[in-house]
Amino acid sequence: MRGYPHAIGTGQDLTNLLALVQAGKLPKADLQDSIAAIEARQTITCPIVSLSADRKTVTLRYCAEAKAGQTAADGVTVSAVQHTGDNPDAMQTVLTLSAALPAGQVSIRIPNPADPLAALGITQTQIDAIKEALAK
Repeated sequence: MRGYPHAIGTGQDLTNLLALVQAGKLPKADLQDSIAAIEARQTITCPIVSLSADRKTVTLRYCAEAKAGQTAADGVTVSAVQHTGDNPDAMQTVLTLSAALPAGQVSIRIPNPADPLAALGITQTQIDAIKEALAK
């Protein structure tokens, strides 16, 4: 292999890249960036259109992935979900949250139903082990 790969297709690729980093053949920062990008795909970032005064009711552009009972990556649980509007271009999703969002928050991160770790065939525990090895 020459240089850093353009795509990572499997969890084994990450393990092999770790070995190359540990052997000094690839920069550690490249693998850290790849892992961060994979982890970022675990959630869908939904911009907030409007927020209630108590910051517990959030209106988003339509987000089919939002489900009641989910814990958003922001640490709040989605208590209820309502989709409004008939026109697909103007539909919105209204979330009722278990706790108020922090002031100034402009988006909420909903769990992605298509888990990128499962697609790669690797677990969060294995990712954490690779990150720990990179930290040394």
